[in-house]
Amino acid sequence: MRLGRHTLGRWNLLVLLGSALVTTALGLATQPLAAQTTTAAASAYRQGQFQRADDLLAGAAREGLLVDADALVVRGFARYQTGQYAAARRDFQAVLDRNPRYADAWYGLALIARAQGRAADALSLNREALSIDPDRADLRALQAALTGRQVMAAGQ
Repeated sequence: MRLGRHTLGRWNLLVLLGSALVTTALGLATQPLAAQTTTAAASAYRQGQFQRADDLLAGAAREGLLVDADALVVRGFARYQTGQYAAARRDFQAVLDRNPRYADAWYGLALIARAQGRAADALSLNREALSIDPDRADLRALQAALTGRQVMAAGQ
């Protein structure tokens, strides 16, 4: 019996859905589902769909799914992009409370401080990120921009 591409696709989808339902019923799907949600949110973020990324991860948290440090960082950056600075700051801080050596969380806090006109704080926060990951070009670029801004402000 020869199955067409669409038939095979539907069959795979049915098998996948059935497996997901059984796994969920057994309580085993929380971890993979959370990872899938984080991946989907990261993809939405990369596509510039910042609110969608935030919504996906907020929904995961409401459903009681594990929201790990990576998910919080993605949500923090999505919230930063949509101007929700206080919420983004909470996400980045929650990551740092779990792991103070997470460079992206420090970087996110630095970006928020810069956006709010707190260049000295941004410089200090970005230094933390650089101490963890000194080879990152985006961290070095922000450091240079912030240092240049401080030099200009001191000269005026």
